[in-house]
Amino acid sequence: MYPLTFEEFLLEFNQKLAELIRESYTSDEPLSEGLHKQALDLYLQYLVVGGMPEVVEEYRKNANYTMVRAKQISICNNYVSDMNKHTETKTQAIRNEAVYNTLPSQLAKENRKFQYAKIKSGARANDYENSLGWLEKASLIIRCNKASEGKEPLASYEDFLSFKVYMSDVGLYCAKSNISHLSVLGRTMGDTAKGALIENYVAQQLHAKGHKLYYWESNNQAELDFIHMP
Repeated sequence: MYPLTFEEFLLEFNQKLAELIRESYTSDEPLSEGLHKQALDLYLQYLVVGGMPEVVEEYRKNANYTMVRAKQISICNNYVSDMNKHTETKTQAIRNEAVYNTLPSQLAKENRKFQYAKIKSGARANDYENSLGWLEKASLIIRCNKASEGKEPLASYEDFLSFKVYMSDVGLYCAKSNISHLSVLGRTMGDTAKGALIENYVAQQLHAKGHKLYYWESNNQAELDFIHMP
């Protein structure tokens, strides 16, 4: 079960607006300025709150971002606790936690490709590949592999050694990165931080729709964050 998508979040908080957005998309007619502002405000709220049902319910009841953040931190801490309970060895649990804790710094870079050196100096892929697999199977992360060519089928051009890792929920990413709701709602975030947050949002929405994620880059000169073949 995935966290709520933005569409589901809209249905929870403003069903009529969600219906109007669908109508606008179908008719290829823009929303009115007032409705567009409402939709943008809800989108920014979603970036902060995310889609974890427990967190969304807290926000619905109290609309208090401090309580929302407390719920999110509690969920992240519970994930770490589960790693210790459900991993065969202590070493593996420590590595799982190390990978999970490094996600904010991985995405904070302008080049968001996953780097093992961010975990610790001298870290090797062989030591942490199992942790990435464990976190992905537990639905805590979303992996996006590089495609060396933008051709069909993309799987034929998949580069398993070059990849990005996103958190499964954009709200948890906000909490884990200690991003203030004021900077998101006030649109005062720096370009790199904002880009990482929005990338994580897009990854979550695509993943929830069942899309396998790929990105493409060309000699570090050009990059497409996500590519998809219809």
